[in-house]
Amino acid sequence: MLDDRKGGRFVIAPECAVENTKQLYWPETNVLVMRYLSAKSAGEVIDYMPVGRTETGDGHHQIIRSVHAVRGQISFQMECTPAFNNARAPHETSLCERGAAFHSSDLSLGLATEIPLEQIEGGVCGRFTLDEGDTAVFTLRQIAPDADCGAWLSPEETQDRFTDTVRYWQEWIAGSSYMGRWRETVYRSLLALKLLTYAPTGAIVAAPTFGLPEVICGERNWDYRYTWLRDAAFTLYALMRVGLNQEAA
Repeated sequence: MLDDRKGGRFVIAPECAVENTKQLYWPETNVLVMRYLSAKSAGEVIDYMPVGRTETGDGHHQIIRSVHAVRGQISFQMECTPAFNNARAPHETSLCERGAAFHSSDLSLGLATEIPLEQIEGGVCGRFTLDEGDTAVFTLRQIAPDADCGAWLSPEETQDRFTDTVRYWQEWIAGSSYMGRWRETVYRSLLALKLLTYAPTGAIVAAPTFGLPEVICGERNWDYRYTWLRDAAFTLYALMRVGLNQEAA
């Protein structure tokens, strides 16, 4: 978002040009869907962080990206080049049997996949072709400093986590009693507020961004990753107005 040259990226996109793209959330969830449509083929990338089941180890500290060929045959390219400590900390990349590991001085990430990867400057890339009905899975997770990429998830295991995650979000938003206008928009706002909640304590961060000044070199440069009492109070008020009293508590 801030630096397209060294800011890091994790992109999965079709190799050839597509006629139309569509981005949406799975209904009443925080599961993101990106669809690529052309006259002969259609594919989609589904992104989510697993939630709703009892995980061990780093089970919640991961992003699952599931790539599907919905219609026809479609070729994708993937590039993962992490930038640790806002691109200030160098890292080493090593290929594993099923993925790659990225190690910096303070944090390590593993990318697990069955797709063959090639090492490039700053990370890895891969190209793959899916026939109609095929699925490829990429799991990016935090790992131990001396660990490899971590366990690879099969399409069946990925589907289980997808189902659990969708169920969690839909059951959570079902607790709302809001019946007014713009229901879909209100639900989307509530789901975004839930994403700003730190699960272990219930603390509500003001915004996911930080260090972005109103004016370059200006004085108004706040760290919104902290909980601000004013912003948290507005959030609690919104939750109680729609009947999510337990969440507010």
